Amino acid sequence: MLNKETIRIIMENIAKKLEELDELLAQHTIYISNVKRALNHKTEFQHKNCHECKFGQVLDKDILPLKDELPEDIREIINEIERLHCDFHNIISKVDTKRASEEDFKTLEKVDREIFLQLLSKILKLKRVVKK
Repeated sequence: MLNKETIRIIMENIAKKLEELDELLAQHTIYISNVKRALNHKTEFQHKNCHECKFGQVLDKDILPLKDELPEDIREIINEIERLHCDFHNIISKVDTKRASEEDFKTLEKVDREIFLQLLSKILKLKRVVKK
């Protein structure tokens, strides 16, 4: 286990990265809009997985490698963020924009209303905990 000073430094670094993640998470609203546009026009959409988008890359590179050194409550939040982010991409990847069925529209709406908001909520929670 790391000493308190090392953990404090790690927490400060995570807090800085969380500011970047805020901006990158906002890109997911654009992603949803682009999928919706492709659905409306029944055109192909090139989906990304949760490790290909910039949010996932920052999460994978700068936050996940540090999580095992952090207190349990923070690890749990980070695990939830990772899970929700991958759920976001996995569920949207099942949307067939060329078929554009009613089910595809419902799936996209569910991701937008539920998963994205949960993800945002967890990031805000992590920011509060890290800044304590």
